[in-house]
Amino acid sequence: LEGRWKRLLHIREEVCRALERARNEKVIGNSLEAEVTIFSISPETTLFLKEYQSELATIFIVSGVELIETEKGLPEGISPGEELKELGVSIRKAPGNKCQRCWVYSETVGESGEHSAICHRCVEIVTTEIRGQKSEDRNQKTDDRS
Repeated sequence: LEGRWKRLLHIREEVCRALERARNEKVIGNSLEAEVTIFSISPETTLFLKEYQSELATIFIVSGVELIETEKGLPEGISPGEELKELGVSIRKAPGNKCQRCWVYSETVGESGEHSAICHRCVEIVTTEIRGQKSEDRNQKTDDRS
C-alpha cells in the first residue's frame, strides 16, 4: 500500500508541475478550475491509474481527470513528464460552474431546482443530511413524548 501511494504522489508531482505552468500561462487561477488529461504510453501505468480513477481528482485537487492511453507515443504538443517520461499532462479550464459547497467546477451545478448553486454530488450529500436530520428530529420528538 505504501508503495502504491508513493507512486500516486509521484504522478501527482507531474500533475502539479503542469498545473503550475497552466497558472503561469493564465489558463487557470487555482487547481480546482482545472480539468486534467493524463496521457500514458505505458499500459501498466494506465491500468494502475484506472484503479484510482474515482479518487484522482481529489488526490490532484482538481475538478476532473481524464486518462488516455496512447500506444503510439504522446500526442503532438504534449510533452513527457519531467521525471515520468511515460506520462504527459494537459490542463484545461474545467467546464461548468463552481459549486458553492465543494468549490469543484461541474456541469451539474444548477441542475437541481431545490439546490441550484451546488453540484449533483453535493445535492446527494445535502439531501441525505437533510433526510437524516428530519429522521433524528422525529425520533427526538418521539423520545420527548415518552
